[in-house]
Amino acid sequence: MPDFPFPTGRDGSDDRAGRALRRALAAQASAVEPGPAPRVGELVDRRRPRRWPAALGVAASVALLAVTSAVALQRDATPAPVAGPSATASPSTATTTGPTSGPGPSTTAAAPSTVPAPTSSPERPATTAASPSTDEPSCPYTDAPVLLWSVVDQATTEGRALRLVPDRARVQIPCLADASDPEVLVRGAVAALLSREAPDADHTNLWWSGVVRGQEVPVAISGSGTTLDLPSAVFEGGVGSEAASVAVSALVRTVVSNGGTAPVTLLVDGQAGAEVWGSVVLDGALSPSTQDLAGGWILDPYEDQQVPAGTVTLSGTATAFEATVNWEVLGEGGVVVVEGFTMAGSNGEYGPWTAPVELSPGAYTAVLWADNMAGSDEGPGPRLWEETKTFTVAP
Repeated sequence: MPDFPFPTGRDGSDDRAGRALRRALAAQASAVEPGPAPRVGELVDRRRPRRWPAALGVAASVALLAVTSAVALQRDATPAPVAGPSATASPSTATTTGPTSGPGPSTTAAAPSTVPAPTSSPERPATTAASPSTDEPSCPYTDAPVLLWSVVDQATTEGRALRLVPDRARVQIPCLADASDPEVLVRGAVAALLSREAPDADHTNLWWSGVVRGQEVPVAISGSGTTLDLPSAVFEGGVGSEAASVAVSALVRTVVSNGGTAPVTLLVDGQAGAEVWGSVVLDGALSPSTQDLAGGWILDPYEDQQVPAGTVTLSGTATAFEATVNWEVLGEGGVVVVEGFTMAGSNGEYGPWTAPVELSPGAYTAVLWADNMAGSDEGPGPRLWEETKTFTVAP
């Protein structure tokens, strides 16, 4: 093997990398044995592989390895320690915006680093799952307060009759929905009226038949009224002829009390003028009437509510002779703890009433009623109507 002169660098020092390259090339060149001269056909036929490019490829690879080793030797003789993953390093925020398996350059941006970041570790395998988006709600539904109207059998001056009373309740609406949107509240309230019993065990929800559960009813509210499109399945349960008209009034009251506008038009499977329960024809726009209302009711506390100890304010709406309604609070065993009277609406006009009372922790029942003064010279007769609510006072 011929001895090639070793060039020197610009500063006169030995070029060790150059010497290593030349030695590698010389060694590979001496190992190549020329074969027989190719024929003319072989020179024309380019499909046949040639041997010498492979030899030069091997030589170039070896030469490259030698150059790399020589360059490494020119650096500091003491290798720098390889840096591992930092314990305080923050997780990467780079995200892939294009396909990861197809051709083309990767669109994932990586932070500059002298050591490739590990893709996984024995303790915790790497995952490609993205963090939850802050734009999505943490829950699919949220609660909203509504009023649901039910039916009671009450004593009136003419005897007993079915009348309407409201109950406070909470319904679920989508988290992203606007709870102040009347259509959202009306949809939630109507769905609850069709799919659950009355919140107060003393009341009856005539729309609850067990057939429809949680079904949302299309609602359209405008300045000229509200339209509901009811599924025919809600009328599969049977009710009496008197109860049918009161049930329709309860639905209309539920719509108007939760932001709907009167009059209310009820469609059945998209059709107007349907006959339901065999006795009621929904052939027009409906408005709430005070003739269907009970004499009075308690809104606060609502049924089974727990209130803090101290002053508990009883409140609701009523109408009575000379606007006077009576109330009392019963403790354990039905013993009257405190009682009194207050002012509400009179002579068919409904008005609010309140009665603050001091109560210690325990279970109670609030009672509201009006005296029957018609045709009695010896004082009030039997209670004209009566409404109750059970609640507890927290310790």
